Amino acid sequence: MTLNGMAEPLVVLSRRDVLDLLTLPDCIGAVERAFRLHAEGRTLGPGVLGMPAADGGFHIKAAGLVGERSYFAAKTNANFPENPRRFGLPAIQGTIVLADASNGVPLAIIESGSVTALRTGAAAAAKVGLQLRPRTVVVFGNPKLGTVPMQKAPTLAIDNPPKALVWQDDQGKVWLTYNTADYIASHVYPRHGATGSAEGFKKLREFLDEISDRATK
Repeated sequence: MTLNGMAEPLVVLSRRDVLDLLTLPDCIGAVERAFRLHAEGRTLGPGVLGMPAADGGFHIKAAGLVGERSYFAAKTNANFPENPRRFGLPAIQGTIVLADASNGVPLAIIESGSVTALRTGAAAAAKVGLQLRPRTVVVFGNPKLGTVPMQKAPTLAIDNPPKALVWQDDQGKVWLTYNTADYIASHVYPRHGATGSAEGFKKLREFLDEISDRATK
């Protein structure tokens, strides 16, 4: 894909693309290099902008690196807290636009949530000189099933919506770990004084079985 007739191809990367291409060790190395370049004065001054909107807002953060080829990046995130309940959409959605800082040519449009998750962990690890193997926490749920219990037991929000961890062990094998529907029914809900219907937990069990089956094929 090209933009404005430019010969430079415009790359579009989805969340799945980012997670397939960018490992946590690679991200830690990139963050370390960015910190070093910033200390050497080889970065573009960062900029931050916030803009309110009905029921939410937009946040823009921009920065750049100066080198043999200079880059500019701007992350635009939309934060609409009621999205999960009202529309079944994520509360936070966004993109990163990457451009050549010497001529302004757009180079890539990238899903921002996946990059932010990796970058946050990488930055924390790089600051203390440690590394982690790749891992990603996935939050999922059904607003129709999960909202009413949280209304009745607000502290349930600590554990709900459910989460799954995709992680890599020392041998390079990738695992999917999550609390089963039976565990949620027998331990998580009682811990918060919450109750759920047998039908609701049955649907959750079927949903977890389906996504685990798809994710591990």
